[in-house]
Amino acid sequence: EQVPPENSRWNPHSWLLRFHRVAKRLGTTYVIYLEPDVLVRGRHRYPPAFDAGGIYDNFNPQIHQETAAYMQKLGRKVNPCFKVRWRHFGLAGGSYFRTAAILDAFDGANVRQIDWGGLFKLEGERIYSSD
Repeated sequence: EQVPPENSRWNPHSWLLRFHRVAKRLGTTYVIYLEPDVLVRGRHRYPPAFDAGGIYDNFNPQIHQETAAYMQKLGRKVNPCFKVRWRHFGLAGGSYFRTAAILDAFDGANVRQIDWGGLFKLEGERIYSSD
């Protein structure tokens, strides 16, 4: 399926919707998200340990502790043991996501529950970044 190109780096809603649709259509256990600047050098060697994982980005500043606590609270509605383990960016091109996590977290009803205004107050416009 081909969709019109879109620069959605600062519009999370369309990006989340497209990612949700793709994950549902693929029907795989994991989805690997690639961007044009990602170089694939080989197959993965180990099965993923978490629902998502990505690049080690310690260049960008961390998200605020309050943001991490809010995300953890939402995650614990699904998994009581959910823990935010990384407060930097990192789920960009080259990341992996468990399909079940995408289908839950990026479902329209769940995205509508996110307090985007509250997150904007904490993080500013970077809260809308697709990374």
